[in-house]
Amino acid sequence: MDDRNPSPPPEFEDESDVYRPDIVGGTAISKQWVLTTLMDIINEVDDHSKKAGDYPVEVSDDLQDAACKLWDVCVDQEVAVFLLDFDIIEILYGVILKSKSPRLTEIAVGILGNMACSQKACDEISKLKHLRSVLLALLASSDLQTLTESVRLLRMSLSNESCRQFWIQSIKQDLEDFIQNCQFILSSSTNAKLLSSLSEMLDLIYEEDCDVIVTSCTLEFVGSMLEAVEQQMKDSRSESLHDLSHTLHALHTISQSTGGRVVFAHLRRSVMSQLSSLCYEWSTSHPKVDYNDASSMSSSEVSVSCLLSIASDILDCDVTSNRDDDNRVDEVDDEDREMIIKFARSVLAAKGVMSALTVMSSGNSSDINSSEFKTPLYASKNSPRISTPLLGSGFKANKITPESDGETPVQTPEIGKTSPYVKTPSRGEVDGLSPTTRERERDEQADNRSPAIILCDLARQLLANASQREWTQIGDSQEEGKITDDLTESADSLLRNKDV
Repeated sequence: MDDRNPSPPPEFEDESDVYRPDIVGGTAISKQWVLTTLMDIINEVDDHSKKAGDYPVEVSDDLQDAACKLWDVCVDQEVAVFLLDFDIIEILYGVILKSKSPRLTEIAVGILGNMACSQKACDEISKLKHLRSVLLALLASSDLQTLTESVRLLRMSLSNESCRQFWIQSIKQDLEDFIQNCQFILSSSTNAKLLSSLSEMLDLIYEEDCDVIVTSCTLEFVGSMLEAVEQQMKDSRSESLHDLSHTLHALHTISQSTGGRVVFAHLRRSVMSQLSSLCYEWSTSHPKVDYNDASSMSSSEVSVSCLLSIASDILDCDVTSNRDDDNRVDEVDDEDREMIIKFARSVLAAKGVMSALTVMSSGNSSDINSSEFKTPLYASKNSPRISTPLLGSGFKANKITPESDGETPVQTPEIGKTSPYVKTPSRGEVDGLSPTTRERERDEQADNRSPAIILCDLARQLLANASQREWTQIGDSQEEGKITDDLTESADSLLRNKDV
């Protein structure tokens, strides 16, 4: 016993009691460190106002390092709530307004994005009209990192159903600028992560408001979305079934509006060319996925469903225009058309099961007995399911995974003039009902069909429209092809994340 060190005084037996007053909740994060870092950021921004005309301003490595650590820890709900007591949102609003350092602006927006993982913080951020206006204006930023974090924050806030209407309200106050900014990003960015995040954001907005859909129904905007699809394919070919689900679903939503049908009719050759490229890729190189008999659609099933639905509509439109010389526009390229038809046959041969499709599409689908069920050669991992109210199992604010990974894309889009808009369809050119009301009515009428059955129905309809076009060309058909309403409604119901 003589060799043992003496016991500490009783007041120090529990060290946690000594340090707990300076710790945020149950974390290991020091309150003093958090507040000191905030003060350093505020002082840095105040110094920027003294440097008239100097842009951009370089920030010290020490401050960047501390600010990035604060950015990371703000994902913790206890830290986010703690910072709300110190008016952190208004402080970061001032930083965004006054900062002459793109890096500091990016960090400020990133902190807000991580705080938005907390329901309480997301509510507080979304209620501030002046902050919403500034964040939406950042969509015109020429700094790619700031742009990426701004889109992420908007996407996360729009994913929160209790906050979505606040953002929709601000977006509609300056809707044309919002659409032009999105159009420029879609057409000129080479960063697949940014394009995917922006597409998901647009997908959420389209779900909620018809006016945004109407304003998107222009040749330029749809053309920019096709460019985004092409860029995403180049960047992540192996995961395009998953990564393109939101972009394709947003395109599908536009195509179902009155103005969208007109735009897609004019762009049908380029649309079908892009869809044909996807069909070729998915038929030859996409990764294997496990069989999944869930009633809700996976991201891969959504991608295929949207492709089949859009292509079917265009082939049906092709039949009509062939009979009306006054409305004739560029016809679909025969090679593109045949590739899409071959892909539709593969879907039927696989009975709409994604894992079987990966095997079926590698062979000659015309020679496959569609009544024979094929099993996949092998499987790696299941196709990820979409985590938005549209396509997944619903929004859980406390389960959002923040993205503060520090990635720095190389190429930054430069903001310039956008191409002139064609005449925007009037509000009356779309259904009077809101998307959510239409969705609710479709849900009441939808029959209990699995995603695999819907995929097969869409494939059959595409083949039927393609067949009608062939008969029309040789003059043996008098009836105009038409897509059945119940099929479209049932497919839309699944595409919008409803269990069937």
